[in-house]
Amino acid sequence: MDVDERLKAIPDLDRSKMPGVDQEVADKLFVELLKGGQESITDLIGRLDAADNGSDYRVRFSLHNLAKVVATPERKSEREMFVKTLLAGLDGSHPAAVAVFLVQQLQWIAGEAEVGTLLPLLEHEDPRLFDATLATLVVIGKAATAPLQAAMEKADSHRSAAIESALSQM
Repeated sequence: MDVDERLKAIPDLDRSKMPGVDQEVADKLFVELLKGGQESITDLIGRLDAADNGSDYRVRFSLHNLAKVVATPERKSEREMFVKTLLAGLDGSHPAAVAVFLVQQLQWIAGEAEVGTLLPLLEHEDPRLFDATLATLVVIGKAATAPLQAAMEKADSHRSAAIESALSQM
C-alpha cells in the first residue's frame, strides 16, 4: 500500500479539532508508514505545504504521531531512522515553514547526537525556525548547554537574549 492509500485512513478534517482516528486503525497506519522506511517518511515530508493552511493536515497528523510512536524505547531503530529522515529534510531544500514543523517534531525524539545538526538553524533568518530550534535544544537538555553558550556569543542581541533565557530554563 502506498502513502496515498495510508493517508486516506485519516478522517476528514473537522476545523474545530484534530481528527480522531480509531486506535486500531492508527496503529496499523503508523506501522505501515514505518515499514515504508525512509522512503515513506521522505514522501510525507515532500507533501508538507509551507502555507500550513490545513490542506496537508493528514501529512502533519501522520508525521506528528509517528514522532510520538517512535519515541518509545522499543522503537529505537525506527526512531533513529525517523530522526535521520527528519534531519535530512532540514537540508535547505524545503521552505522555512516546513523546516519549523520538522524541528517541532524533533522535540519528541531528538537527543544529544542531533545538537550539532540543529545548531546552525539558530542562525537562520526566519525567527520561527530559530524559536523552534531553540525550544528543541532546550528539550534535549544538558548536551546542548555548552553549544548554546557558544551560539549566544555569536548571536545578535535579540537572539542572544532568547538563548540566555533558554539556558536559564535548562
